[in-house]
Amino acid sequence: VIPSKIEPFGLVALEAMGVGTPVVGFRGTGIEESVVDGQTGFLVPYGEIEQLGSALIRLLSEPELCQQMGSAAQKQCQENFSLEKHIQKLEALYSEVLSAQLLHTKNG
Repeated sequence: VIPSKIEPFGLVALEAMGVGTPVVGFRGTGIEESVVDGQTGFLVPYGEIEQLGSALIRLLSEPELCQQMGSAAQKQCQENFSLEKHIQKLEALYSEVLSAQLLHTKNG
């Protein structure tokens, strides 16, 4: 559960997802970058405490759903937020910047 109003990225969400735990939190916060509503957890409108509670109760009362979402959360974390994926994204960004810089130097 991540009920915070100000969560710039959601590292706690990724840590939970990394060990197969579905995440419940508010829309409009940084966790939207990692949590897929209805697949890797639940996102409810900000400030809707009753909906937050209902999402938690649903996961606790439906162990199979919790397991499915937990597995999907772990897969999402591994495929999109692993160290290897981060390195790939950085290398691609550096290549793009260097290519643009070389092109600018040749034409400039």
